[in-house]
Order: sequence, then structure tokens, then C-alpha cells
Amino acid sequence: MVHDDGRTDRRPGAGRGTRAAKERFEQQGERTELVRRDLAVEPDGATGKPVRLPLVDCVHAASPEEELEPARVSDLLLAQEAGP
Repeated sequence: MVHDDGRTDRRPGAGRGTRAAKERFEQQGERTELVRRDLAVEPDGATGKPVRLPLVDCVHAASPEEELEPARVSDLLLAQEAGP
């Protein structure tokens, strides 16, 4: 490596890997920018209205006893973990 005042750096391995590190840093910045752009764009057909999940076409809605609310899902999962 040559310094501004003309000195050279004679340490073994001096200056090695800096280009690769710089390229990795630049690539990381590019990936970050692409993700930011992706998040900023609304998907095709977006209406801005809330969507009721899951999006499954059903003949009829679930009855109140069959409705999967957070408390019921929690109970079902705990029962599965506990086993028979």
C-alpha cells in the first residue's frame, strides 16, 4: 500500500482483502435498498382494505363453537403439546 507521503506498507498481507470487503459491503447496501423498495411498493391488486384471513372459499361461515379465536387456538396447541 502506498501512502499519500510516498511511504509503502511492507507488512505481510497489508492491503489484502480490502476489495472483497468493500464489494461485500456494497452488495449488502444494494440488497438493503432492494428490500426497502420492495416493501414500499403495494402488491398488484391491493385495495387498501383489510383482508379477513385465511382466504379460503367456504360454503358457509364457521359456527361460533367452531370459530378459531386466539384463546381457542392457544388451548388446542397446549392440548397437542401435552399429548394424550
